[in-house]
Amino acid sequence: MGAYEARLQKDLKRIRKRVRKMGRAVTASVQNSVSAVLDRDEELATDTILGDLPTNRLSEDLDHRCHVFVARHLPSAGHLRYISSVMRLNQTLERIGDYAETMSRAALTLAEAAPESTQRDIAMMGDQAVKTLERALGAFDEGNVEEAKATHSVISTFGSIFDKVYFDLVGARKTRGISDVAIIRMEQMYPFPHKSFGAELKKFSNATEVVWAQDEPQNQGPWFQIQHNIFENMDEGQRLAYAGRPASAAPAVGYSDKHVAQQKELLDTAFSKLKGFILTK
Repeated sequence: MGAYEARLQKDLKRIRKRVRKMGRAVTASVQNSVSAVLDRDEELATDTILGDLPTNRLSEDLDHRCHVFVARHLPSAGHLRYISSVMRLNQTLERIGDYAETMSRAALTLAEAAPESTQRDIAMMGDQAVKTLERALGAFDEGNVEEAKATHSVISTFGSIFDKVYFDLVGARKTRGISDVAIIRMEQMYPFPHKSFGAELKKFSNATEVVWAQDEPQNQGPWFQIQHNIFENMDEGQRLAYAGRPASAAPAVGYSDKHVAQQKELLDTAFSKLKGFILTK
């Protein structure tokens, strides 16, 4: 092995090491945030929030190393694809770490324990999320394509199981005897699936109104990030509105009664006359 190749492999090894370290840090944050919510552990929640800063620094360091690698080695197609994948993975892990921080902030707002059934769901989702994340990171580290495909299929299955707002909307439509409302479930936000989403909208060309519904507060879910993509695929004359919880500094209200009331209001808004901010194409 020549000096150039040795230096290249050494830098790749360092990047792989940083990826593993980043993965371990984010996985731990997810585990701790779930425990903080379930146990209403303020100390653990605070530690997880404060721990997001070192994780962000790890992310910045990894991103820097990737850029330096490209500038230093002018890598071939294979190595360049790997570095590009690392950079995308790094962004995803940093975002998951932010979700863990948000969950920990929610734990600090909880005034009472969640209902037992909700706690079971949170525990199951948390356990599955950690296992899936560990599995995905392992597949990436080993370059195991089959394992990556298998992990993706697991994610799709559990995504459908826990898509609560979608099933709440479907249930409400049935119990209210509504027959003129179609419900489309979005399973991918980025990159936005313009082709498939646009095709779905075309199936309902007579629709005059499009409503985006989400479980998160208005300023914390996808609404502000994707409304322009939805609008782009609408027909002339159609109107777009929002149905969901109001904007909030906290990701959760902290009281089960208020949560139920907000959920009812979400469903009422979704199936009633448009109100609030409305975009007309």
